[in-house]
Amino acid sequence: MSKWIWVYSFCALVLLGIWFIPLTIPSSTISEVEQTKILPLDDQIAAISLPKPRDNSELVHELAQTIRQELGESIQHVEIQVGLEDFRQHLRDKYQDDTDSLFHSVIQVAFPTYAEQIFANLSRMQKYEHWLLTEMKSLLTMTFEQKQIAIWAKRRELFASDADILWSAELAEREQRMADTRKSIELLNHAYDMEINQRLFALKATIETNFSEQVGGQILSPAMLASTFFSLDSVQRDLGKMSPYERSEQLNSIRRDLGFSERQIEKAALKDEKNELRWQIGYQYMRERQALLDTLSGDELDHELKRLRMNYFDDEASTLEKEEQQGFYRFKRPRVYGRN
Repeated sequence: MSKWIWVYSFCALVLLGIWFIPLTIPSSTISEVEQTKILPLDDQIAAISLPKPRDNSELVHELAQTIRQELGESIQHVEIQVGLEDFRQHLRDKYQDDTDSLFHSVIQVAFPTYAEQIFANLSRMQKYEHWLLTEMKSLLTMTFEQKQIAIWAKRRELFASDADILWSAELAEREQRMADTRKSIELLNHAYDMEINQRLFALKATIETNFSEQVGGQILSPAMLASTFFSLDSVQRDLGKMSPYERSEQLNSIRRDLGFSERQIEKAALKDEKNELRWQIGYQYMRERQALLDTLSGDELDHELKRLRMNYFDDEASTLEKEEQQGFYRFKRPRVYGRN
């Protein structure tokens, strides 16, 4: 009997202990536990990780000091001012809210003397880039020279003489390309040991190599390329050795290779025929003229020369006479096959 009494007594003590345990926990601990349970998890994380808001004026002065140290000695140069667009983009990437206002504040603090000039140049560059995008379709249809004229006109409209400074690298690069092209053309000019078709290939390769980065439109028109090619002494020597028929076929082949349409080739061929006839008449006139100079003088010479000019040139005779009186003889000029 005493054994069961002891067991019941032990169980009663355990139950009493469990009942009174909560009464022994301090009230402050209960309050903290309850508050932790009440706060949502996101709010708890934010309360721990969210830093104190930074004073904007402190940030402005810190950034201003940094950029002033980097650019303070060269900020008066237009290319440096326009280059601040990279700094503005950096601020946009790092500080998402109201970065244009931050950028203006930083520039005004860093460079108070040049601030307005900087903002104006950045605005002009934005206008230029917007114009490029707007006119892109039109620019792509232009030849290289037409495109350069349009682009530089806009640059100088916005930046005046500063355009040459902003795009000085482009000018230097283009000048180098032009120098390389001129050098290659000069070599071709005296390349008498090359075949005419080899010279044509070399000229096209030179233009393509030196201007290959120009996208859209043609670098030079077929007519301009033809004019350049026909001006080469080596080409003229070879054309001069050909018969009229061979020369006509060669000129047609060259123009076709340079991109002339068949209609343009036919039109140019007709002009070549007229030029050939005119030069042959001119050569015959000059031979007979020289014969008169060798045998006559005075009024008789003048009379016979006038008659000779009328026989060969009719309505143009008076113009030819005036040219000769001034010492100009049109048929003593160099013959340039494919051009005159």
